[in-house]
Amino acid sequence: MLEDTSMGCCSGPLGDSGLNRACPCGQPVATLAADCSTVYELHLDADSVRAEVSDH
Repeated sequence: MLEDTSMGCCSGPLGDSGLNRACPCGQPVATLAADCSTVYELHLDADSVRAEVSDH
């Protein structure tokens, strides 16, 4: 997880400062908006994430 410098009133991320979530390797991949004053949303970055079919 990246440090989010845009915290809302309830210490949740506002999601207005770009990518604030990362995969385990450290690559920024998504923006989370999850403060109590907003709807919780996760937006994946299309340039950083891809979907693959799994046999599991």
